[in-house]
Amino acid sequence: VTMVLVELAKASDDNRCAWLENNFGITDEVPEPWTPVAVDGEQVRVWGRTIDFGEALLPVQIASQEVGLLVSPPSITVISGGQLLSFGEPSVHRFDTRKDQIVREASARSGSLAVSTVTTVEFDGMVHVELAITPDSPTVLERIAITIPVDRNVAQVYARYLNYDFEALRTDKMSLAACTQRITEPIYSDFNPEIWVGNRNVGITWAAETNCQYDLIDAGKTLSVIPKTDTVELVVSIVDHPITLCEPKTIEFALFPTPLKPV
Repeated sequence: VTMVLVELAKASDDNRCAWLENNFGITDEVPEPWTPVAVDGEQVRVWGRTIDFGEALLPVQIASQEVGLLVSPPSITVISGGQLLSFGEPSVHRFDTRKDQIVREASARSGSLAVSTVTTVEFDGMVHVELAITPDSPTVLERIAITIPVDRNVAQVYARYLNYDFEALRTDKMSLAACTQRITEPIYSDFNPEIWVGNRNVGITWAAETNCQYDLIDAGKTLSVIPKTDTVELVVSIVDHPITLCEPKTIEFALFPTPLKPV
């Protein structure tokens, strides 16, 4: 093995594999039947879906098949010293547009605490958010959460990603019993990489690859689906007890309006 590695190290650039260190396949062209991302001010349109940023850190409305999914804009809850922090109107620092995606960067402040988002909307409707909370100096925070208020007429059914046994390489069959249910009462769960609420026609997915930045005592309520009269609140808890924030805390997640394309 050592001899092979030495020989590889001696190999000239001419002998390197053609697929290394190149841009083959990297393009902003949108494959058919998808259509290029269309932008009108703070509104972004993709095939069958519309994402409206308004003047906020997160999209104020997301529509699928011309049905508005949200009752009100999603909110970022940050509590410090027993007070709910109010962040001013955000400043948009960047709005880059390509055929296949847009990237929007915005930030807002409350005292010595800054909140920023980098949001990417891709041509297939994926809305990826990188949310960062940055203190100017060590700051005690008691609560960080994201609330997504979905229209009650839309959010009738809940579904989640099936538990998977990575050792046995199979789906946890016991997970099938609770992975889908009607939303008639609050549903609480620990971290799950993907949950969906919707009806037979439209819905919205929340997804995240990791909870490594979460700091929770009650991990069983990482994700909450709370039905109310006109809305179903999808609450993602990030922090539920006092912590001292000394450096930026970054949380990544995605919102995906469904269906993927018009039925």
